[in-house]
Order: sequence, then C-alpha cells, then structure tokens
Amino acid sequence: MKILRKWLFDLRKKLNLTQDQMASKLGLSQSYYAQIENGDRQPVLLLTTAARISDIGDISLSTIRNHEEALAVSERDQA
Repeated sequence: MKILRKWLFDLRKKLNLTQDQMASKLGLSQSYYAQIENGDRQPVLLLTTAARISDIGDISLSTIRNHEEALAVSERDQA
C-alpha cells in the first residue's frame, strides 16, 4: 500500500514551492518528484534525495529519518 509523504508535502508548502520548483531544486523532473511525494517512487527514500531535501528545507537528516520511520510503522500497521 502506498502512503503519501505528507511531511514532504507540508515542507514544500511551508517553503512556498510548487512541485515543479521543488523538483528543480532537487535536480529531478516534476513527475518523478510528484511520485516520491505521493509514495509511488523511492518507497525507501534514498540518502542522496534525503540530503538534498535536508539542505533545501533546512531540516536535519534525523528529522527526515523520523518521518520516514513513522511512515514505515504506519504502513506496517495498515497491512
């Protein structure tokens, strides 16, 4: 089951960025970024992607890890 990365959506909105703008900052296409945000790609967020998100959003990698771990627990609970 796919789970929306709401934390990533919320971060992008907080930064007042569109998906296209966020994707550009990450060096990704808009469609690929949208699939990451929607949980269709990178079910386990790649470290390189997490590091770029950390830099863009000025959040720590440990915060990103905590969000991703919470998603994994939520996904297990729904299975």
